[in-house]
Amino acid sequence: MQLLILTNPNPCIFHGKVGPKIQNMTTITLHSGKSKEDRTFERFPIDSMGTIEEIVRDNITISLPPTKAKLINISQGGMRFSSTYGLLNEKDKVFLRIEVNKSEQVLIAEVVNFLNVLSRHSEYGCRFLDTNT
Repeated sequence: MQLLILTNPNPCIFHGKVGPKIQNMTTITLHSGKSKEDRTFERFPIDSMGTIEEIVRDNITISLPPTKAKLINISQGGMRFSSTYGLLNEKDKVFLRIEVNKSEQVLIAEVVNFLNVLSRHSEYGCRFLDTNT
């Protein structure tokens, strides 16, 4: 069993085993498993829409009209999403606002690569940034 928890600043992934039932309750033993240095992160497919309202490029904050983005997958270290073609460049800092179970979360990441899939959309691969630095 794997559990992805969207925490601030970065998501956490826990691995676990379903244990025996105790008084009609199922026990689950969780452990964090992989370290940040381990680049073989589990990627979780995710079907969620988000909005980009702000990016930082060359240390300049740029406000955007709300721009839709579709999350493709997420891991402990980053995410991949699809959005407007040519919107972002490598090393841009992006603020992606998503809603999960009626709770809003802002994911902050740096674009590390992009792939122009269609003429109107690109897929952007990002790594999460530590917001405490």
